[in-house]
Amino acid sequence: FDPEDRLRWANAWFRSTYGVDPTLAPTWEDMLRACHRLRRGVLIETEDFDAWLAGVRQRYRRSPVRRFESDLCDGRWTTVTETVLPGGWLLMAINDVTPLKTAETQARQALAEKRWPPKDLQTT
Repeated sequence: FDPEDRLRWANAWFRSTYGVDPTLAPTWEDMLRACHRLRRGVLIETEDFDAWLAGVRQRYRRSPVRRFESDLCDGRWTTVTETVLPGGWLLMAINDVTPLKTAETQARQALAEKRWPPKDLQTT
């Protein structure tokens, strides 16, 4: 994203996942509005989009590097790393971590079902 928050380059995965036409250069806000309206890309579960956006804006571009998890409308999970570059450009690196999140969920469920740890390993 350029200093005016317009998407200037994105790979095919990003454009496909977030529903961004390769011939367009939407602003960050316009892209998020489309994700919410079309239920595509980042999962935004709110009835008040503007209030949600105001909350996100409090964190967006506020630190040189920010990393967080994000879930997508199609059930996938990503980690997002935002890096504010000199001149106000923003570089976003997004990694699909769905297999890791799936394994984590399965492990948590297995532990809960087995009441882990076993009583003979518990300390009192």
